[in-house]
Amino acid sequence: MIEAMHLFFSYGARPVLRDFSASFAPGLLYGIVGPNGCGKTTLIRLLCGLSAPREGALSLDAMPYSVFSSKELARKVSLMPQIASLPPISGEELVGRGRYPYWGFSGRMSPSDLQAVQYALQRAEASSFAHRDVTKLSGGERQRICLAMLLAQDTPYVLLDEPTTYLDISHRFALMEQMRALREEGKCVIAVLHDLSLALRYCDRILVLEEGKVQSFDTPENILSSGVLDRVFSLSCRAVEVDGRREYLFLPKE
Repeated sequence: MIEAMHLFFSYGARPVLRDFSASFAPGLLYGIVGPNGCGKTTLIRLLCGLSAPREGALSLDAMPYSVFSSKELARKVSLMPQIASLPPISGEELVGRGRYPYWGFSGRMSPSDLQAVQYALQRAEASSFAHRDVTKLSGGERQRICLAMLLAQDTPYVLLDEPTTYLDISHRFALMEQMRALREEGKCVIAVLHDLSLALRYCDRILVLEEGKVQSFDTPENILSSGVLDRVFSLSCRAVEVDGRREYLFLPKE
């Protein structure tokens, strides 16, 4: 379990997270939602150990983050960040970097590493561009190759920051199904999501952030009925039945 206890974080004089506390257990899919600038990406960076809180404590499986080396932490927590830029290497080489935490002194991938890379490429539906320069890929293709790198790392805690960006609608659903499958494997999956309908449809728990504070952390059903999404996003959210399935409508407030 990842436990965050009374975290505070600031960029200079600007507070980003304020007295944040939450825990994230294995076998569940968590969605983090909130308006732009509310601290979602900062929270993800803290949870994967890329940043340190100004105050508060983080623990992983009841051990402080500080006891883990960077390589040990990378065997436990993986991150699919927002894509900024990628090096001019092949997709297969990039996915292979997900195996870095498991490399021995030789600095080379073992047969099991190579097998993990191929499996990850297939699972992310990225095998067809494994040998292409990743800088030449479309935004959606880059997302899928980065997902493959995440899958190759094969950690019990999986963090994703806006993973559906650039993906077409069919691949958005496919990625959410992948996240659900990882949860079924017993992994703890935590994703920053802008698509509220995907969060409500797929997540077991949703954490709503506003101005660095937790506004709600509950099941999708309770989040929806509480009206917190309506207030935080200044909209009207409604659940409707379509062909026997629950779907969600988001309308501007009148």
